[in-house]
Amino acid sequence: MTLEGAAALWLGTKSHSLLLKGFGADSVIELFSAGVLLWRLQVEATGKASAAEVEGVDRRAARLVGYTLYGLAGLVAANSFAGIFVYHSRDASAGEL
Repeated sequence: MTLEGAAALWLGTKSHSLLLKGFGADSVIELFSAGVLLWRLQVEATGKASAAEVEGVDRRAARLVGYTLYGLAGLVAANSFAGIFVYHSRDASAGEL
């Protein structure tokens, strides 16, 4: 997933592709989310944490993953806005020359 995200971001930047940049950013968000969930599972799997500590880590993990979903929704909205209003008008003006 790391290679996928890095390659998509790099290629999207080089080719000025809004979709590739969005795909790369989505991969980075998914990677972060997976890391948070692995951390949460590791805390519980070690058996050293009390039930209250595991519950606190679970709430923190849920909150962090929720924030990443808000970030993903913002990314989709920003890409949509840019695709419709910025890149569409730039393409239309280039065709008129």
